[in-house]
Amino acid sequence: MPTYVYQLTKDHLGKYRPFIPLEIINPHTRQSTKVMGLLDTGADDCVFPKVIAETTGHNLKGDGVSSSINQGVGESKVQVWNHTFKMALLSPDRKTIVYRTKEYLIGCLDHDNAPPLIGTISFMEGLVITFDYILHRINIRVP
Repeated sequence: MPTYVYQLTKDHLGKYRPFIPLEIINPHTRQSTKVMGLLDTGADDCVFPKVIAETTGHNLKGDGVSSSINQGVGESKVQVWNHTFKMALLSPDRKTIVYRTKEYLIGCLDHDNAPPLIGTISFMEGLVITFDYILHRINIRVP
């Protein structure tokens, strides 16, 4: 199984964050967008900002779109609108796809105030991921 090494991203406060390059695909329209997703080991599910739904051809709150309430941080609740996506992990140089997920129903926010949050059930559970904060990197081994 190949292993890919990604650098942790330093934010404006000097803190290192585990962002990885992804391509997010709407399997119905085949429209896609490339983003940096934040690996969130404390999240079961992924949550996307509104721009991802719009960029890939989903109508965020269109007819027949289900919505649900997800647990946010602490006691806060967050409303999301559910759309089908596939995700692809890009190589560290962002030129090739090294891993693909199956289709998942993912909640989309009605704002863009958060990065794409990448949870365990719909993405990380199929990978071996090691976070190395001393060397500022993420090692991802793919099947």
